[in-house]
Amino acid sequence: MTIKNSPLIKGGKPNATILSLFWALVSIFIILLGFIVTLSLTSALREYGKFIFPVVLSIFLLLSLALLTMALREKIEKKLKIFLILTGASALGTAAGILLENFLTGTLGEGIFFVIGVIIAPLGFLAGMIGSIVCLTKRST
Repeated sequence: MTIKNSPLIKGGKPNATILSLFWALVSIFIILLGFIVTLSLTSALREYGKFIFPVVLSIFLLLSLALLTMALREKIEKKLKIFLILTGASALGTAAGILLENFLTGTLGEGIFFVIGVIIAPLGFLAGMIGSIVCLTKRST
C-alpha cells in the first residue's frame, strides 16, 4: 500500500470510517437523549422502553469501542485525535456507568456510577463532540 492509497494522507486527515463512526455515535447519542426525555414525559412508552433502551445502549457501547479503537490506531492531527478519544472514552463511560448503575442497585456503587453515567461522562462526550466538529470544520475551510 503506497502513501497515495493509504486511508490517511500525510497531513493527518481522518478516513471515512472514523468520520462515519463519529457521526453514527453522535446520532445514537441524540436518539438516546430523545428516548430518555420521551420516556420521562409519557408513561405509555415505559412498557416498551425496557426492550428498546438496552438495544440502543448496546449499539452506543459498540460504536464507542469502535471509535476509541480507531482513534487510537490512526495517525490523525493531534487535536482532532484528542477530541475523538475523548468522545469515544466518554461514550464508553456513559454506557458503562448506566449499565453498572443498574447492576449495582442497592449498593454504594449505584450512586457513584449514576453520577458518572448520567452527568460526568455525557458532559465529556459533549465536549469531545463539539471539539471534534470544530476541528473538522476548521480543516474543511
